[in-house]
Amino acid sequence: MKAKYLGIFKRYENKKNLYACILIFLFSCATTQHALKESISIAQPVTTIEGGWFNNYFELDRIVPLETTENFVMSFDVRRFIQYKNNLIFFDYITASVFVADAYTGEIKTKICRRGRGPGEWHRIIDVAFDKQNEQILVYNDYQKLVFFNLDGHFLKDTNVNN
Repeated sequence: MKAKYLGIFKRYENKKNLYACILIFLFSCATTQHALKESISIAQPVTTIEGGWFNNYFELDRIVPLETTENFVMSFDVRRFIQYKNNLIFFDYITASVFVADAYTGEIKTKICRRGRGPGEWHRIIDVAFDKQNEQILVYNDYQKLVFFNLDGHFLKDTNVNN
């Protein structure tokens, strides 16, 4: 008999904790929404300046159409562009690939796509950087490694990154 009463008590405690969590969640959300409604204000410009907002902050140097062939297909999710000398370095998040293109013609010189679990490989690219001093492409991947390549796409080394 004692075990039955303990089971009922545990069920009662679990329901009590569940109701308390729901009440806390509801009240905390209600006050946050109220505070946000009062603090948001967006001012629209009264007049537009000829040439638009972009021209006030940036100067367009040139437009480079990038080569697209069966071997070099890119998605719509290009996340980083780096220009170094006559090279454009960028990575496509969807295809997990890094490209090196000619900065003036748009011709793809190198494609780096090394999916896998071995040295110098990844499943997903988190970010890309470029070391100008050593002229190396650094790929930070989802295995928490920095993978180093030269501009020709040759794998040089990889190193673990500790958080």
